[in-house]
Amino acid sequence: MSIDKMFGENNFRFGVESFLFMSLDHFQIVQAKELESFEARNPDSLDYNLYFIIQRPKVRVDPNSFKSNHKVASLNLIVENGETHHECILSFEIPKAQTKLKIQTKYPYETFVIGDEIQPFLIANAGIIIDEAEWNDIVTTHLDYEILYIGQAFGKEGNRLAHQRLSNHSTLIKILSDINKYSPHMEAHFMFVEFKYSNALSSAAQDLIKVSKPNRIIQDKKIQDFFSDQRILNDRKTLINITEAALIKYFQPRYNSNFKDTFPSSAHKSYQNLYEKDIKSIYLEIELDHLRKIYTKKVCREVRHFSQFQINKDRDRYDLFQFS
Repeated sequence: MSIDKMFGENNFRFGVESFLFMSLDHFQIVQAKELESFEARNPDSLDYNLYFIIQRPKVRVDPNSFKSNHKVASLNLIVENGETHHECILSFEIPKAQTKLKIQTKYPYETFVIGDEIQPFLIANAGIIIDEAEWNDIVTTHLDYEILYIGQAFGKEGNRLAHQRLSNHSTLIKILSDINKYSPHMEAHFMFVEFKYSNALSSAAQDLIKVSKPNRIIQDKKIQDFFSDQRILNDRKTLINITEAALIKYFQPRYNSNFKDTFPSSAHKSYQNLYEKDIKSIYLEIELDHLRKIYTKKVCREVRHFSQFQINKDRDRYDLFQFS
């Protein structure tokens, strides 16, 4: 059935609808145990209100695998996997080396230094450097991040940031304890995320739907309000609330409880503005410019995730991608 015919049958109340789009703008992944030192080294780099607590296998260097031929060296990075492990051979060249290269590392072999007899050239963390190179698909799968928990930190004036919330977070303490007890080959990371927002007014069906006179008055006000009142995009607290809820609903992380079965709902006051503005639907998109994928027990490993949530579920209201 064509779009013209669908709309022409006059099954919809309005010819225009408004929508909210939320897409990942940028992110930062930090090992949980390195958060404090990372913050000290990069005091302005963690300006985020939303965060994921994630996990993936530990990565370490095998010091016995190190080989050097003057300026060229190689070593094995070990990706833990419970009772087994996977090895990745890392080769590199250091043109400025004047003598034979050597490695310095100590248990648990997660950080290492490579240099010649005069000076160090490379100070690295195995878990970070392994993300800076492309590997075969098997290893990539083992290096994907599982999302365990999604949360936010905002404060009364928006001045509380995610990493500050984590300093005494009871759920984080439980997650770290569970990993240590049940999955000692895994380690926790934080993924701090920032989203960008836009809204849209679809008028594709404005000339196709025969809107009744009472509904025409509502529709005209909807159009007027859209162009005259853009406060929803400046209401950061509401945007943070709706993004957190949508992320939890979509990913269903095992350590979250709120929003997994109750989003969206007009009973939630934290994003009541969306109902007051009569937003039809919201669209959530995450696309990582990264080698690794994110997943949960309920959502497959992907680089790109997309989902739609209907704020207004009336059958006589059309949706943006309803006929695609």
